[in-house]
Amino acid sequence: MNRARGIGFALLLAPLLIARTAAQAPPPTPAPEAATGRSVQHASLARHDMVVAANPLAAAAGREVLRQGGTAVDAAIATQLVLNLVEPQSSGIGGGAFLLFWSAAERRVATFDGRETAPEAATADRFLGPDGKPLAFYDAVVGARSVGVPGVLRMLELAHARYGKLPWAKLFAPAINLAETGVPVSPRLHSLLAKDPFLARYEPARSYFYGADGAPKTVLLNPELAATLRLVAEGGADAFYTGPIAGDIVAALRAVPGSLGDLGASDLAGYAAKERAPVCGEYRAHRLCGMGPPSSGAATLLEMLGLLGHFNLASDRPPSAAAVHLLAEAGRLAYADRARYLADSDFVAVPVSGLLDPDYLTARAQLIDRARAMPGPAPPGDPPGSRAEDRGDNAAPELPSTSHISIIDRAGNALASWCAASCSTTSSRISRSCRRSRAGRWRTASPAASGRSPPWRRRWSSIVTGASSWWWDRPAAAPSSTTSPRRSSPCSIGATTLRRRSTCPMTATATARPRSRRGRAPPRCRPRSPRAAIRCG
Repeated sequence: MNRARGIGFALLLAPLLIARTAAQAPPPTPAPEAATGRSVQHASLARHDMVVAANPLAAAAGREVLRQGGTAVDAAIATQLVLNLVEPQSSGIGGGAFLLFWSAAERRVATFDGRETAPEAATADRFLGPDGKPLAFYDAVVGARSVGVPGVLRMLELAHARYGKLPWAKLFAPAINLAETGVPVSPRLHSLLAKDPFLARYEPARSYFYGADGAPKTVLLNPELAATLRLVAEGGADAFYTGPIAGDIVAALRAVPGSLGDLGASDLAGYAAKERAPVCGEYRAHRLCGMGPPSSGAATLLEMLGLLGHFNLASDRPPSAAAVHLLAEAGRLAYADRARYLADSDFVAVPVSGLLDPDYLTARAQLIDRARAMPGPAPPGDPPGSRAEDRGDNAAPELPSTSHISIIDRAGNALASWCAASCSTTSSRISRSCRRSRAGRWRTASPAASGRSPPWRRRWSSIVTGASSWWWDRPAAAPSSTTSPRRSSPCSIGATTLRRRSTCPMTATATARPRSRRGRAPPRCRPRSPRAAIRCG
């Protein structure tokens, strides 16, 4: 395998390199991605457009695409490709992703599903031991058995076909250039590499991330990734899912000693991203839309808000103890339902409408006592439309290693995209320097769901990748025309910041600011921190 094909195994499948070491002494519980410190973040305002990402180089790549006349989708592709290079611990083209897009021209929210799927060869006992019980976490995670079919590139290609403007290949230029010229290792990645107990023990991860003295490098060069991206730029996503790149991925997985590497070429070739209907709901004066199943984020958040709608938070506003108590209790009830009912809707009938049914929410809200917490675990409910055969509690832990992108362009289009690795760099193996493998948690209807993984199922997620749309006066229905005084505006990306009848300042999570009703334009972009990963204009 030549260098162009051997592609520095440091970003894609590293957990497999450490399978036996990790299995010999697994931690008692899965640890979150290591903390590396805190930094002060400041709000930034923009007149026309903005890109928010986890790394300044990625945000700058997206901003340059907007300057060239690209849409928010175009900018998201350029941003994500650079993130693949600069934050390998959190995201990459070998991961899974969701993308929400507010189309200003169509006045609608479109959602795209690029979540990983289980291999065709996966069986219901994939994560069960010889005794029929679920494997210990790291026994299941570390190794080829946990690797799913990646979906990021197929999803980006689908979104680009619907809402892109610039040529596909042009969007790869920033990442290719940085991979060839080198990028500085961020303080966070440097700290994670310094703490990692496994990665430096194995090639090719050792030579990619560490110097001869064993210390983490300060600059990363990745010409192999550049070569891979050139192939995808020229041949589309097919170049990743078929041909030499796909062959390298399959070969790397099957070469892992003692691991179940059954992801095959047909799994990669057969993967399809999907455009799905968003899950939307009302909360007081706001209308929020988010990603539907297999993501549980929007349904769970909307259920929480539906429960909180039965309480007057005006007198007890966060962060008061009373408000925190209500938020915690609503979250416990919503997450109990999430664990019982949320799954891949292609295989399981998920009762989303039942979970958000007003009568059901009223009954659930009566379980919240303002004076004291519910004793013991919060019980799941029995929403309308649920079926006994589709129930199965899931106790799988929420894994770290995710990244979020928020973008708004000059046409008023808004985008929120979430990409995940679901394992930190210590759980990764590399193939063609492009992705990490991850733990598989393909949710099924089985009561033993935490240990089962039938083929093709998508993993679930509780990440809220949403775009909240709000109306000047009435949130319940869209205006009859785009010229109506009751004009809608995408105000909050990520469903995290809500304003009522006012302008919405742009921050790292609220990235679209409409004009006020008096027609005053917002001030120009004012990022107050030189390290802020925000680019705006």
